[in-house]
Amino acid sequence: LLGATLHRVLTGEGLHQGATVHERLFAAFSSEPARYGPDVPDELAAICRRATHPDSAQRYPSAEELRRALAGFVKHRAARQLTAQAEARRLRLDAALTQTARTAAVVVEIREHFAACRFGFQQALAVDADDAAARRGLQRALVAMLGYECDRENPSGAEDLLRELPSPPAPVVARVEALRAQGDARARRLRELEQLRKDLDVTLATRGTARFATASAAVWGGAALALWAHELRTGWRFGYAHALPLIALFAVVMTGLSATLRLR
Repeated sequence: LLGATLHRVLTGEGLHQGATVHERLFAAFSSEPARYGPDVPDELAAICRRATHPDSAQRYPSAEELRRALAGFVKHRAARQLTAQAEARRLRLDAALTQTARTAAVVVEIREHFAACRFGFQQALAVDADDAAARRGLQRALVAMLGYECDRENPSGAEDLLRELPSPPAPVVARVEALRAQGDARARRLRELEQLRKDLDVTLATRGTARFATASAAVWGGAALALWAHELRTGWRFGYAHALPLIALFAVVMTGLSATLRLR
């Protein structure tokens, strides 16, 4: 009875048709499987055919089982709708990825399409974990976006996407590993260059200090010898009155030496 009611809801007609009571009884006796138009989904048509099967052993054993089948159809239909919408965005993602000019607008478009299709596929799988089309679409979207991140030489982004793939293809894994190795080598090279720069700074600073110290010693020593020789020759005595001009002269000479050493 429930199957016949469902058939009438779908078609607007009774299950067994005939112009007379005799013809309707004959149609019920022959019980050929009902045919449904394209407006009735195949899954729902199969449920109705089973519910109206002439062999009672082939029908749903209870009204509860029929209710569960119909609830499953509603769930699957919602998942299919989400999958269809996500698949449309995935195709737009593929089209955006084929553009050779990666302008800022194209990059934004790529990321928007990917975010939309990934969310759609994930929602479809949340509704129906057995939705194979959603699972395939999510896999394709992740692989496509992973290739995009590899092209941009973004190892962290590629690794994040790789972790989302339930069954990553071997070539994709190899490409991400190669990108990771390349990034590690680049980072190691940068560390080596930074250490070399620091070593050179220390070396240059040490050399500059040594030169300045040598020049200072030479200036002071030369000045002391000159004063000593002058005293021996003339009998002149160095006093406090001579200290200030001498200090000023020394400061000028040392400033010139310091500038010269920095230029070298």
